[in-house]
Amino acid sequence: MTFYNEKVSILTDSYQNVYSFQWRNKTISTYFFNILSGEMEKKTIVEDSLEEYDIAIGKNDYIYLVYQNLDRHLVLVTMFGDYIDMVILTEEPVSNVYDLSILLDREEIHIFYNVLLNEAEKLYRLYHHHYDDEIWVTNVVEDTKIQQVLNPFCLSLQDYSLFVFYYDYAEEGEEIFLKKYDIVEKKWLEKQRITRGFNSKLYIDILLEENILNIVYSQNFDGNLSIVYEKYNIVGADTVLLKREILSNEENCSYPTIIKYVDKLWVAWIEYDAVLSRYSVDEGEIWSSIYLWERSKNIDVVRYKYVDNSIKESNKKLNYSFGSIYPDISFIGFGLLEDVQEVPIKKKYRKIPRF
Repeated sequence: MTFYNEKVSILTDSYQNVYSFQWRNKTISTYFFNILSGEMEKKTIVEDSLEEYDIAIGKNDYIYLVYQNLDRHLVLVTMFGDYIDMVILTEEPVSNVYDLSILLDREEIHIFYNVLLNEAEKLYRLYHHHYDDEIWVTNVVEDTKIQQVLNPFCLSLQDYSLFVFYYDYAEEGEEIFLKKYDIVEKKWLEKQRITRGFNSKLYIDILLEENILNIVYSQNFDGNLSIVYEKYNIVGADTVLLKREILSNEENCSYPTIIKYVDKLWVAWIEYDAVLSRYSVDEGEIWSSIYLWERSKNIDVVRYKYVDNSIKESNKKLNYSFGSIYPDISFIGFGLLEDVQEVPIKKKYRKIPRF
């Protein structure tokens, strides 16, 4: 298996047509799969893009693409069928942005990104721009300090609140925090700390359902990365830990991804040259064996961002999924346990020191 760490997005409109967006060599293109005709069409959207971009879709099937162009301006592209409109959002060029993200609340637009503040001190600033259909409101969400690498952040909407989950440096290392944005009041509340621990962490994915937060990340144990699952109850300004479990063996485990599919909660990840996963049928209390998806060892794999606007009731909730690449695009790591191999959980032995 070759795992391509590229930003590739899958989007489904209300008619279940599928769009695949990809950046390559300054160009953002989309493959459009028509569900009725079965035909595929490739379109070039822009040819002046730096690597950072993101997509979203509104209830009316308008597709929004935000990217940073070669002149370092932020550009918003609106698409519907053959209609394309472009707006340069910034009056002046901005610094290189990282983790550029767009989120829609009904038809209100939220754009997030990080910029480097101080390279020597490893400081970044997380920005938020909110368009309420009349004006843009700009906020500094948080100034954060990193240990080695800039970890991604995650976004989630609940009623009239927007949540951002991100890493920041605490007294013993990087930990995961959340901040809540009141969309009506256009105001950010105080940040809340979620994780606590002395081992360094990487990556993040979340699933927030009402006040229950499911979160996964990679944690360093003796030089190896393991996948950690935690479940919290968010009660006002408090986060109460309900469950914590190490899901993987202590190997090189990366890109943890959480998916709710039908009646199961899945966590999938990359481990060496394959996709592995486990599932729970009781909301994360008890977990299955580890399964290695054999097909993943023989194909090229990417981690898709997933955006769904289908009018049909969906049987899945996810932000990302591993999958095969064009032309045979399909998800892998959850669903029917076909062509899988059960992986034993390695017993951990105590290391007894000398006198």
